[in-house]
Amino acid sequence: MFAKRLILFVVFLIALSGNSFVHSLVHAQGVMPVHVPLMRTESEHFIYIYEQPLKDRMPDLIKSCEDAHCLLSPVFNWTPKEKTIVMYSDAQDIHNGWATVYPRPMILVYASDAPPGSTIYEPGDYIRRTVFHEYAHVLSMDAQYGTDAVLTSIFGRVFALQGDPLSFILMLMAAPPGVLAPAWYKEGLSIWAETEFVGPGRGRSSRMDMIMRMAVHDKRVLKGNEWFLELPEWPYTTAAYLYGLKAIEYIHDVYGFKGEEKNAPGEVSDSVSHSFMFSFDKRARSVTGKSFSQLAFEAMAKERSRQDARIEKLKTRPITRINRLTPDRLIVTEPKFGADGEFIYFSGREEADRNSLFRYDTRTMELKKLLSARTTFDLYTDLTASPDRHTMYYTRLNVQGRDRIRNELHALNTHNEKSRIVAKKGRYRYPAISPDGTRMTAVVNRAGNQSLIELPINEAGRKESEKVLTTAPLNYSLLDPTYSPDGRSIVYIQADDKTSQIRRIEINSGRNEELVTWPCIILTPVFPPSGKDLLFVSDRNGVYNLYRMSCAPNAEPQALTNVLGGIFNPDFSPDGKLLTVTGYDSYGYYLSVVPYEDLHPLDFPVPAIDDDWKNLASNRSKIQSIEKEPAPKTTELKRYNSFGTIGFDYWSPWLTASEDGVMGGFSAHFSDPTQFQNLYLVGGAESEYGTPIGALIYQYSGLYPIFTLYGLSEPERYSDLVRDENNVYYDYDEEVRTAGIAVSLPLLRVDWQSYFTLGYEVSDRSVINESADEYRGKTLVTRNLFDGTECSLWSQINFFNGTAFGRSHSVEDGRYLAATVQWSDESLGSDINRTRVRGDWNEYITLPWAENHVLKLEGTYAVGSGDKSAQGLFGLGGYMSSLTPVPGLDRNILLRGYSSNYQVGDEVVKAGAAYRFPIYQRYRNINTTSPLYIHQLFGEVFYEGGKATGGDIEGQDNKWINAAGLELNVSTTLFRFLPISPGIGVAYAFDREDRNRRNDDDDNNEKWQFYFSIKTTVNF
Repeated sequence: MFAKRLILFVVFLIALSGNSFVHSLVHAQGVMPVHVPLMRTESEHFIYIYEQPLKDRMPDLIKSCEDAHCLLSPVFNWTPKEKTIVMYSDAQDIHNGWATVYPRPMILVYASDAPPGSTIYEPGDYIRRTVFHEYAHVLSMDAQYGTDAVLTSIFGRVFALQGDPLSFILMLMAAPPGVLAPAWYKEGLSIWAETEFVGPGRGRSSRMDMIMRMAVHDKRVLKGNEWFLELPEWPYTTAAYLYGLKAIEYIHDVYGFKGEEKNAPGEVSDSVSHSFMFSFDKRARSVTGKSFSQLAFEAMAKERSRQDARIEKLKTRPITRINRLTPDRLIVTEPKFGADGEFIYFSGREEADRNSLFRYDTRTMELKKLLSARTTFDLYTDLTASPDRHTMYYTRLNVQGRDRIRNELHALNTHNEKSRIVAKKGRYRYPAISPDGTRMTAVVNRAGNQSLIELPINEAGRKESEKVLTTAPLNYSLLDPTYSPDGRSIVYIQADDKTSQIRRIEINSGRNEELVTWPCIILTPVFPPSGKDLLFVSDRNGVYNLYRMSCAPNAEPQALTNVLGGIFNPDFSPDGKLLTVTGYDSYGYYLSVVPYEDLHPLDFPVPAIDDDWKNLASNRSKIQSIEKEPAPKTTELKRYNSFGTIGFDYWSPWLTASEDGVMGGFSAHFSDPTQFQNLYLVGGAESEYGTPIGALIYQYSGLYPIFTLYGLSEPERYSDLVRDENNVYYDYDEEVRTAGIAVSLPLLRVDWQSYFTLGYEVSDRSVINESADEYRGKTLVTRNLFDGTECSLWSQINFFNGTAFGRSHSVEDGRYLAATVQWSDESLGSDINRTRVRGDWNEYITLPWAENHVLKLEGTYAVGSGDKSAQGLFGLGGYMSSLTPVPGLDRNILLRGYSSNYQVGDEVVKAGAAYRFPIYQRYRNINTTSPLYIHQLFGEVFYEGGKATGGDIEGQDNKWINAAGLELNVSTTLFRFLPISPGIGVAYAFDREDRNRRNDDDDNNEKWQFYFSIKTTVNF
């Protein structure tokens, strides 16, 4: 039968705005880089923290921020109670931004622009669009009025790090309603703002329209309960953005022009901010008379009709058919022919996001993944061939230092298919190799300034070897350079938000001329081997098609295709007879090959899809007026000092329970805007003995090494450690107080992460007297119970290169390794002398016979020497139960089915295996607006066994103990932002002894253990 008691262990890793609690405590990372000086200034409504090299770009950013406030604050009917913090960084070579209101309104904007493959690619003033997008997030998420506003005024923006039910409920009750709204609503609202008030915006994007058009054409439109950021298939996170946009655009179109013009989405947002917790669905009724679920349904019906009409219009002329050569779930970009035209190389993304180069055999149609050539962010990888096509050069984003994501240049040898790095530095984008193979041209974006450069390929990465050919004017983008066949000139694209130009620059003279200017997006100019013409891709008719022109000024390009989806990335075979491209359908981008001789100029005008976004006239008038206003006034510029800006974030009560009673108290958090400093405090007590419980963790990450001060006080139980002469067992309970300092050096890459940490720790252990009353006065067999202080130095290195698969919501490959050494000695102030060593290994193996089936193998070996104690150097048994994880060596080695510290000793060996398998896959919300997204139900069958030896307990003869069991978990995203996997498990402890206990607690002898668990994204 099952044990009477319920073992409860809870590990909450709350992910809000991309933050992970436990990781942030042990290895915090600031949100701004530490390799350059940071500066600070203020305007009327904003505080700016930015990298010093971006100083020249700040006036435009400040103007955009104050313009955003002036235009959007009345629309959303809200002004934040404190200035919004805007951080401006050049730490990434791809554009992005984020916003949060936890613990205060903050925005981060990256200076680099987005590549063309991204749905956020739009040339021109992309920084202004991002500012409006993110500030719309701030206004919609920060606004609150009712009970939640009162709770926030008392506690602050509670972020339930403690993982207990009380603080978690308080976090939900104090959260602004806009924070708890569905992601599709929040993103749709912000895309509406960027499109309506800046433009062009994703509401006018041909690429976003293409994704929706083909979903309608292929009858694969997502239902409302699939509009989720963690959709595990194409279009992945874009689904929430795209479908949310269509829902908000519908509200704008239908209710913004009824009678007097009004910004209906803003009024809806204001209505949502007056709601409470998850009463979201009905909040649109005050503006529209309908629920959000009804509006979403109607929006999709309208969008289907809209896209059907567009498809029919395109079909009024013959459609160019392109064949799909790659599987549905493989996203293809940048295909390039090999030397003899037999192979095609491309960057591909599989669902697990393990992006690599692939090779496609045009004769056998076989596809091979090149594991030696890993890429990143498939649509952000650039691929170009050497003139002889025996080398494929490709860019790859990677981490430099700990906080810079930079483009590296790699080269693949197509003979042996081995890859090597060409340049770690340079930040090169869109590289192209000269016809003689000696030089390279590329675009670099440094400190927000874009330049077209050329340098010898063997000096790639050396900035001093670069020759700047041209620099982009303000708010223009440069992209896709390519050499002319004679190598004397370079053709490239220069674009702003209204036009794209194909330009040609002569390398020696510097003569720069315009070849063609179109009011649309132009991409990927490429010369055929003959060099007579120039091919390129453009969305001139609202659809990305191929065009051809003579390479001369004022030439008239001619359309070669009329496709329903889109066509991208053309590349010629060496003989010029074939053209490889990427096509698009509702499953994503795919590889195709087209005979070039079949592509003739169309004898009809390509049907055009018109821009049908409807701007409010009142908004257009306000935009024109505000653009004429002078730059805002700012305060004196000064160096940013995180120590002067650390402030209180929130405080919260907490309360949790187990079979041993309840624990509760208070917690508080302090930080600075850049997250260079974090201070986390916990105080409380447990009910069984009244033992104090507390934690203090302070971390400073404003330097390359991360500094951590930590303290922890909590009880620890050793089951049946004490035995009397009558062979009666008693639990030994002690209070453990630990304090330490650690310095951690992160070694981070895109594929893996590792940390090397050094620390000093003081740990004081003392018996809990109330616990000892049970055996006080008895004649004990147990001797040498350690009561005192242990002072030690320790070092640790860990490594993890696993990949979390979106479809399984779990790690499916890779490994985790950790090694820790701890040395305690009287010279350090210790009462005891000893050395401990512990090593851990977890291996995740993808099983080939079924999708998402995984085998996990694990092993732990721990050994120590020195002064003996009854508690031993290590304990074996138990479930994860620590109040707060802290750095250093963990003496407790978990083994399900047995009590904590069931065996103790100076040497521990543990091995385990777990087989994880999906049972039911859903990947849907309950409905369009509910706060519960279900990924899948999965099972885990496990075995764990181990042995502790070398202890200081008389008569102890520990044997190898075994346990096996089953867990059932359902992976979910709870309350729209919390990735957790609640589950139930049963463990059978084969070797649990039937011991004679003082309190006759039969439960302690039960071999069956039933438990409840809550895990995060990584499920086992």
